[in-house]
Amino acid sequence: TSGNDLYVVGSSGLIAHYDGVQWQRIESGTELPIQDLWGAYNEETGAYEILAVAEDYGTPGGSKVFSIRNKSVNKLITNGLMSYGLWGIWFVPNRQYIVVGDGLWETRLLERIWIRDRKLPNQWKTDIDGTALNDIVVCGAFWLLAHWNGVNWHTYFPRTSGSFTAIQIKQNLVVAVGGIERNAVVVLGRRSSSK
Repeated sequence: TSGNDLYVVGSSGLIAHYDGVQWQRIESGTELPIQDLWGAYNEETGAYEILAVAEDYGTPGGSKVFSIRNKSVNKLITNGLMSYGLWGIWFVPNRQYIVVGDGLWETRLLERIWIRDRKLPNQWKTDIDGTALNDIVVCGAFWLLAHWNGVNWHTYFPRTSGSFTAIQIKQNLVVAVGGIERNAVVVLGRRSSSK
């Protein structure tokens, strides 16, 4: 939420929090790499909801979704998710939760079944970000770059070599980073103003 409230995740189950003075490791209960973490304010509880996904690519049983609260980590039910293939997470508390990887899955409430959305191309999804339920971006392998407008997905690049690895959206700007062979790639997208 600020320079005094930061989380980082990484390999071997790493989750750490910085309070403005020091870093403190939070025991995750797994040795799986934590691939992504997202937090959003939950107006019903009056607190931040923080979720993370862990994945050891290609290891059956290796996908996990965790909730982080008061410096403790709880594994969530993942009914409907594949046993491998989770790399990113984004959500609006109590409205919609989305995870990406070897697909895209959604649920309206945690602890319920996750449903796979098959509208996107069948390419590995590496990251997801959004500003609202009708303004979500996803990136992935073979230059997958897609935007959800609340009704349908729009993809922006044809299948080609290379991959996007991370994406961020803020106001009218989207930034995706990745590479083709040994070359780094940064793509900037600007929302056109409609009148």
